[in-house]
Amino acid sequence: MRRTTKALLLAAINLLAAAHGSANETDELVSLGKSKFELMCMACHKYEHGPNMLAPPAFAVQMHYENRYGEDEKAFRKAIVDWAKSPDPKKALMPGAIRKFKVMPPLPLPDADLDAIAAYLYHSNFEGECDPAEMERNRSAALQPASTLPDQN
Repeated sequence: MRRTTKALLLAAINLLAAAHGSANETDELVSLGKSKFELMCMACHKYEHGPNMLAPPAFAVQMHYENRYGEDEKAFRKAIVDWAKSPDPKKALMPGAIRKFKVMPPLPLPDADLDAIAAYLYHSNFEGECDPAEMERNRSAALQPASTLPDQN
């Protein structure tokens, strides 16, 4: 009985240590992904929706991939990596963004860097950075012919 209790206790400690180590590894990967995102992706993918955008904002990318892959982190990350390596309009989760911004160029980064970026997108909390009313005003203004826009003078 004593051996069984000791073995179970050691197993529980090992599981807790592994879980803690896994959390630390995830935190490190997300931190690396944030750095890589800000270095390689933010020139086009800003955090917030705004004027003069070159690509959909980070929160929109995250939202579309979350809608498709839900809690399946592995599939979410694989899809981001696959898209970044070889963007294909036929496989796009954001057809509206393709119409508005066109297809992004492939990113010539190592898979490990792309996976870190994908982990960052999966784990980040971009809440509060999306104002749907502001997005609709921007979209409506962008759709108006230039001759109907108010004079800025």
